[in-house]
Amino acid sequence: MIPKMGIKRITILLLLTLGIALYVNFQSLNYYFFQDDWFILNDLKTLNPLTIFLPRNDIIYYRPIGIQTFFLVSKNLFGLNPLGYHVLGFGAFMLSLVLIYKITFQLTAKKLTGLLAALLYGTAGIHYMALSWLSLTWNYIGLAFFLLALKFAISFLDTNKNKYVVGAFVFFLLCLFSTEFALVLPFFVIGIILGKNIKLTKQLLILYFKTALPYVFTVFVYFLIRVFVIPIPAEGVYRPEVGSHIFKHYIWYFLWTINVPEIFKYHLSLTNFTLTSEMLSATQNIVKPIIGLIFTEFILLACSSLLYLRKVKVKLVGIAACLFAIALAPVISLPHHTYVYYLTFAALPVIFLISIVVDGNLKSKNKLSVGIAGLLIISWVMLSINSKTFNEVTHWVPAEQVVSRKIVQAALQNGSKNPSVIVIYPSSKLVKLSLLDQQAMKLIFGERVKTKYIETLDGHSVAFGDTFIMWDRP
Repeated sequence: MIPKMGIKRITILLLLTLGIALYVNFQSLNYYFFQDDWFILNDLKTLNPLTIFLPRNDIIYYRPIGIQTFFLVSKNLFGLNPLGYHVLGFGAFMLSLVLIYKITFQLTAKKLTGLLAALLYGTAGIHYMALSWLSLTWNYIGLAFFLLALKFAISFLDTNKNKYVVGAFVFFLLCLFSTEFALVLPFFVIGIILGKNIKLTKQLLILYFKTALPYVFTVFVYFLIRVFVIPIPAEGVYRPEVGSHIFKHYIWYFLWTINVPEIFKYHLSLTNFTLTSEMLSATQNIVKPIIGLIFTEFILLACSSLLYLRKVKVKLVGIAACLFAIALAPVISLPHHTYVYYLTFAALPVIFLISIVVDGNLKSKNKLSVGIAGLLIISWVMLSINSKTFNEVTHWVPAEQVVSRKIVQAALQNGSKNPSVIVIYPSSKLVKLSLLDQQAMKLIFGERVKTKYIETLDGHSVAFGDTFIMWDRP
């Protein structure tokens, strides 16, 4: 039996949970600016803080708090030191984990379930991109506001006191200014109402209807803006299509949620469960432990679910599945645009359900159930740790940030204060993308500088006065 948890014990365990999550994701704190980061930082030079919330036609997204405000505050505090930006991003992430614990405890009245939800979510592999790439920090700023809005909404459902209504709506607006995924909040509230078996009397229905009106109005205005003012581009990778790929995407998003590394999508066949020879040869010493841990986790998760199956309500499983599907609905039809960071909200109901199952097994009188649940937690965390190492070798994010850092440092050490042309050698598509073409050097040396990329020295000449940067010396 698990001993009762007082405030002191809970505080220690929650801090331990946050510490494990930080340890698993610690490497991301060291990542440099790359790709879109350079565009956003450049954009701040001409950005008027007084107009930061006005819709713009020159960018496709509208995240004035999640992107522009975050970068503006960070740049004023830390300049071009990416560590400070990451610390703020990790702060939002850690706050979210605390809120996940509190909300799960609020819904289940079980402290251990809350701790498990925070631990499993905080160590899940889905966070690698969003914690590593500063341009994606909006995910955790939005998540923190989303969870605060959800917490206030749950308090309102529990008490029907209007004092919680204002707080929920304010945090909903802050979330909407951070990420468009805020629009799924009403569905999460509906799911909680169904899960809590709230008896909807006529009086309650009127109260909920009045409470929902500001959300309906806000969502209506938001869609008007996104359709007529800053329309979402329906071309290229953002062009939605209906087809069998939607089903495949849902499978991969679920696999990512339960810790399968993102890169497996491009090298694993779901029909015969075989990896490409290219991946096996390139990551032979790393991929084998990953595969072993994946199978171990899957078996333990299946066993835990079967052992606790009778006690889990079918309705609860259905609600979690529906919320998972709805939270991914905005991006699921995009055939060539699938990324793990889209799971920031969608993973919540799945992790919640897994936490209930694991908690139930840990509290079981059956030693087998307890042992399987304990091993599942260990295998989950171990897989997460190994996946980080695997991502360092296989993912494009670490490669781009390393290239960006090396080139910028080489350019700064060159000694030229006001170059007109910077020649970068050797170059490639990855090099150009990591600096976002002209953006990085324009930020550092001014708008007049031109960046020239050359792949080989054959047939290329460097003009007198050009600043030549050989960043990757043999």
